[in-house]
Amino acid sequence: MPFTGGVFQRIWRFVDQFSTNDTVDRADLDIAFDDLVAGLNSLSGSTTLSSSVISVSENYAITTDNAGNLIRVTSDAILMLPAAADGGDGLFVGVVADGATVTVNPNGSEKVSGLSSVTVKDTGSCILHCDGTRWHLISDNSFGRANARNFASRAEMLALWALHVDSGITVPVGTKWTTDGWSLEYDGTTTTVPGMSGWKPFGKIVYPEQFGAPADGATSDVSAMQAALTYLTAIGGGILHGREGSTYLVDETVFVRGDDITLASAAPISTFQIRILPRSS
Repeated sequence: MPFTGGVFQRIWRFVDQFSTNDTVDRADLDIAFDDLVAGLNSLSGSTTLSSSVISVSENYAITTDNAGNLIRVTSDAILMLPAAADGGDGLFVGVVADGATVTVNPNGSEKVSGLSSVTVKDTGSCILHCDGTRWHLISDNSFGRANARNFASRAEMLALWALHVDSGITVPVGTKWTTDGWSLEYDGTTTTVPGMSGWKPFGKIVYPEQFGAPADGATSDVSAMQAALTYLTAIGGGILHGREGSTYLVDETVFVRGDDITLASAAPISTFQIRILPRSS
């Protein structure tokens, strides 16, 4: 839940229902909209925001008249933001893609939390905030029910997460990010993955790369291997799998404690030493 204090509790319950295809009662939706507005009012210090839902099916220019609106987009469209100076301080707008892909474009060379544009896919949503100087993406469920995003590399994934952290952008629990054949899932608590606090490996088959292994055959992968084995111990077992095309350098001993941990590899390991420890030591 992106905000504390319970202000957004019911709207995020609604989002969870929508994301899992549960039946959503209209009364719950109405309450969710009211909570959204209450939350935006509390953040902006205003009591004049409207809970109106505006449905659009074509390109649409957002103005200060849309303060507090939830814009429901029902066909592919571009939403154009006003210049931050024109939007002023305290303008909040919600966007929901309903059967559409929505592109949110800032004005001119401006950006939204460092992004040149924001794409909201079908069933996705986001909340935008203008502070009079720049636009911010303060809640990001832009990939919707699929709740997944693919990256060209781990470095690209790390860069986007750093942007989220620096800008205060939230992602829903259960979001999945994938690169190079492996995935991470956001749970908001796990601190195992370097540079990705709040993320954990998706599933019980893990890869050294998820824990920061360079896997180039020249740089030591010991710390990543040990982190992966420690993680598997913590979750009660699983498989540490080397990826085809990678070469791992493990030139120091790594330790395994616990049951049901399997090592498997489709990749060469230049040196590999492993010590099995008693479970309780």
